[in-house]
Amino acid sequence: MCQHGCVYTTIQSAVNHSGRGAKIDVKPGKYVEGVIVSGHTHDGLRIIGRGKKPAAVLLEGKNAHGPGGAAQNAIEGDNVNNLVLENMKAEDFAANGFFVKDCHGYLMKDLVAGFNRAYGLFAFNCVGGRMTQSAGYGHGDSAFYVGATPPQKHPQTTTLDHLTAYKNVLGFSGSNAKYMVIRDSEFYDNGAGLVPNTWKPEPYEPTSDGVIEHNLIYWNNFDYFRPSSPVRTTNHGVNGQSATSRSERA
Repeated sequence: MCQHGCVYTTIQSAVNHSGRGAKIDVKPGKYVEGVIVSGHTHDGLRIIGRGKKPAAVLLEGKNAHGPGGAAQNAIEGDNVNNLVLENMKAEDFAANGFFVKDCHGYLMKDLVAGFNRAYGLFAFNCVGGRMTQSAGYGHGDSAFYVGATPPQKHPQTTTLDHLTAYKNVLGFSGSNAKYMVIRDSEFYDNGAGLVPNTWKPEPYEPTSDGVIEHNLIYWNNFDYFRPSSPVRTTNHGVNGQSATSRSERA
């Protein structure tokens, strides 16, 4: 799909006509829209930017609209297993950049998320998955988030690797995450580098069975409260969030 001369001129219209295992090639351009992929009829869908760099396919949040009105997220996957999002950039969305929830498996690769209100790459209530070769900056909560991992008798690992997070309130955050490995990544100049935590208002507490290894974590004293800071915390500060407000942002 592309803005002119292709079968589909918006990413959402291409998604609406896709099925299981389909691939949507997004040609370079600026797409002022929020995309929602919903339901298992889209399992295995791949949305892939076809530029030389992620910024060539830009999802712009300012004045963006989606199926439900004003866009909250650049791309949201809801109850879609093994969704693949690759080689795109999302900026200035009201909630998050790339967001998946209630899923079994996902791949977020070669993504850039900047100055979205809450999170850059966000996975919630998913079994397994991977975030890799991606960057996030300027977020009011964290660049990367994995939370509410369901307990599993035969755990599937969630892997975060080769990521870069800077100038966020938090580089990584994740409430009640499990079976997760964070490795070979760089977290610097955030308010705090990595903050995995147990938080009672969200499901599946506690956080457990995680590994953090072979990362560069440094200079994480970014003062996001100073008047000149381009980053604002979400909802009156990270610790002031409620479970309801977080789900509403999602």
